[in-house]
Amino acid sequence: MFGWQWRAQSALAAALFAAAAASAATVGGLESLDIGASGSTSGSVNYAYRDSLHMSLPSTAATLSTQYNSLFRPLYGGMWSGVAALELQNRGGPLGCTGALLSSGQQILTAAHCVTDSAGALTLESGTAYFATMADGAYTGTREAVHFSTVTVHPDWAGKSFLGGNDIAVITLDTVAPEGAQRYDLYTGFDEIGKAHDRVGWGQVGTGDGTVLAAGGFRTGQNVYDLSGAVVDPALGHAANPAVLYYDFDDGVYDAALGFGPHDALGYWFGVHDLGLGDTESIAAPGDSGGPTFIDGRIAGVTSFNVTFWDSSGHTTDVDSPYGGPDGSFGEIGGDTRVSFYVDWIRAQAVPEPAAWMLMGAGLLGLACRRRRA
Repeated sequence: MFGWQWRAQSALAAALFAAAAASAATVGGLESLDIGASGSTSGSVNYAYRDSLHMSLPSTAATLSTQYNSLFRPLYGGMWSGVAALELQNRGGPLGCTGALLSSGQQILTAAHCVTDSAGALTLESGTAYFATMADGAYTGTREAVHFSTVTVHPDWAGKSFLGGNDIAVITLDTVAPEGAQRYDLYTGFDEIGKAHDRVGWGQVGTGDGTVLAAGGFRTGQNVYDLSGAVVDPALGHAANPAVLYYDFDDGVYDAALGFGPHDALGYWFGVHDLGLGDTESIAAPGDSGGPTFIDGRIAGVTSFNVTFWDSSGHTTDVDSPYGGPDGSFGEIGGDTRVSFYVDWIRAQAVPEPAAWMLMGAGLLGLACRRRRA
């Protein structure tokens, strides 16, 4: 995760709501094997979004006493020990994502885009979940590894058009997770908007200005869901989608002349003003894809993508340039898959149908993908 530091609706917001349908254009990027940042124009407002895939697996010198190791690192063996670092071997190369162990003890909830290509086709060949179960210092420890057995992608996932939602998958491990790995229940209420939540992941660590401190590591932070896709998506020329939850990354700065925070993204563009949660304010970053968001200790969201806006004159709430897509800096917006909309489907994966599994070959992962027939 990025930004482990603290932290009047405009006429442009009105233009945003009156916007025409978006037409997507893909540009190059580094985080994903095949998509990078994608962007569109909606009326007078431009936006770019990016998934949170991490090209190289997390690697840091955890034994060193550095700023990286002292910023909001959970204890190994603590309440977030069931949040696993996922090493994924996909066709085309390795990826790093995050997932959360469900109450079954053998299923992990993660993002569909971690195991599929841009068209939604499965690419995962094998994988391992690493659980931070055994502490050997203030912020270091030993991780226990469990290999994947199968994965099931939500049948309505259509690939990396993130605003469409359904970015969710369930991985089944080849054995029950270690006893020291915390199990998590699902958040079933539909009252997530306005509630503070805990975000946990194994992604990059930064300072909120676009600076990356480390390639990846175990981190926790907080934020608040401000809106759902029922409001945000139509403003971007897409169908209303309440199954996506949005939050923004605030730095706590208030401008009396403006009457709001200059980096308060959802405040500026949608009139939902908030200066953030101070030192614990966070946003997802590369490597956090699929990671959980907790409300009252239950999984309420799955990390999906980040998005940033700028208008035709170049104005933006992003503290650095938005043109290449979001980079985890203040003034950007995060989007999570809303778990309460998928509770029945997630629970059904604990006992998957045998006919759904397809063996891909000796030594490869058995993959399942239920697709809606045309």
